[in-house]
Amino acid sequence: MCSGLFQSSEQHFKFSSEDVWTLFHSIAFDFSVWELWGGLLHGGTVVVVPYLVSRSPEGFYELICRRTVTVLNQTPSAFRQLSAVEEHRGVSADLKLRTVVFGGEALELSSLRNGSSDTETITRK
Repeated sequence: MCSGLFQSSEQHFKFSSEDVWTLFHSIAFDFSVWELWGGLLHGGTVVVVPYLVSRSPEGFYELICRRTVTVLNQTPSAFRQLSAVEEHRGVSADLKLRTVVFGGEALELSSLRNGSSDTETITRK
């Protein structure tokens, strides 16, 4: 089941063994299946985010930078909190994100600000 999901999305994301993913969400949340198996099926690294770090946008931003996370999976509301940290601090030179996957709630495209990274792509299906 998981492998079919990732095979069908391969052309959009181009995940690889070089990617670093976070396991941010509770295992009880279906989004965690994507987070965990995405990294493992592609031979990448999965960073398990400690609970207290997941509750601190500042701490999570620091972890993303320190662990050179390349694939981030977030609900839009959590991503807005993370973006606020970046807006306040400025973009870290250590930030290596190349893909952000949104899920779990509706995404309002107007809530995404331009210029937050060098490569921004939004795919709608």
